[in-house]
Amino acid sequence: MKMLWKSALPIVLEVLLPSRCALCGDAVEPTRSLSLCHACRRDLRPIEPPRCPTCGRPLAVPDLTETDAGLPCGPCRLAPPHLDHTLGLLYFEGAARETIHRLKYQGHWQLGRALVQWCHSRLVCLQGAYDLVAPVPLDRRRLRQRGFNQSAVIGREVASILGLPLVLNGLIRIRGGQPQVGLKGTARQRNVRGCFAVQHHERLVSSRVLLVDDVLTTGATANECARILKAAGAEEVGLVTVAAAYASL
Repeated sequence: MKMLWKSALPIVLEVLLPSRCALCGDAVEPTRSLSLCHACRRDLRPIEPPRCPTCGRPLAVPDLTETDAGLPCGPCRLAPPHLDHTLGLLYFEGAARETIHRLKYQGHWQLGRALVQWCHSRLVCLQGAYDLVAPVPLDRRRLRQRGFNQSAVIGREVASILGLPLVLNGLIRIRGGQPQVGLKGTARQRNVRGCFAVQHHERLVSSRVLLVDDVLTTGATANECARILKAAGAEEVGLVTVAAAYASL
């Protein structure tokens, strides 16, 4: 009888307390890994190829990918970044933007994990390409305010999917800097210069490091992290972000 009650409990709870969409509040199927309704899920827009393999920027036309899909875009050829590869999973708009805002500013960290799980099939292209996962660190003041680093939450899920170790204390933030929100291009680059450092260098020597962050805008923060990691001996540095603020095509 006890086992029967335990097996029936989820069904009873679903009748009494039906699952609700985390964004709009509509009822959702309880078996879904991401608690968003069909309409909100449909609002999640994946970033599709063709895109630059270096910065991840979507290309309006096939461009040079017609001859070689591995060629970087024009801006990356003119000013090569320290990042070797970038993969943005979703456009930072609509449901993706709202979900990440709730993750960061309302403490709904489970949404971060669920969003990565929903993008599981888009991460398989990274299997075998990296040796470890390192989240972009958060400065101490914001870490105290939020109680968690959203990039670490996302990074743990990415590491689990790819079967890689998650290194939480290799890349650290030694200076807060001004919040990047509202800053443009070169101002963002100046703002993050000198903000990061590496400890436990031995884990990074000749390693292929996959950085993880929640949102990519100009790429200044991730690029500075890549510069520091390579100076410490990393062989290659890539980046995966749940969302990217590229212009939607």
